[in-house]
Amino acid sequence: MVKGDPQMNLAESFPRTGHQVFESVAGADSELWTAVGGELQRGLDWSEKETQEFVDAGHEAFINAVQHGNEGSAAEEKRGKKITVTWNLGRKEAEVAVEDKGKGFNISEVPDPIAQENLLKGSGRGLFLMRKYCSEVNVSEGEGGKGCKVTLIKRRES
Repeated sequence: MVKGDPQMNLAESFPRTGHQVFESVAGADSELWTAVGGELQRGLDWSEKETQEFVDAGHEAFINAVQHGNEGSAAEEKRGKKITVTWNLGRKEAEVAVEDKGKGFNISEVPDPIAQENLLKGSGRGLFLMRKYCSEVNVSEGEGGKGCKVTLIKRRES
């Protein structure tokens, strides 16, 4: 288990299974995705394309948790709300779950980002990218019925 220790260099000693709790701040997850990508490519022989897709999808889920899940953009509105990222990395499949403490959402109500009326919008493509890059995208209630949990599974192409 990795527990958000800022002194730990994830790239040097990264576990293939674990979890980390983050503050609800954009960019707080960047070191995690660098370590995940390194382990998938160097430790588990994933291709650069497969790795980048999985890392991008995971980072997108984290961004959504910060911006939408933990509600509001002001730091004082998010204070105390955490985001938990859990991962399990293997040679044939990788899974990551990103859980926030927000209200959750109905996946069927998310607008289609490639619909004509949404093409020029500056946001709204996160879920679309997750679905494009991963074999499975599951949305469920967070632990204890609070928040939202987005689980991403990517199976290797070869």
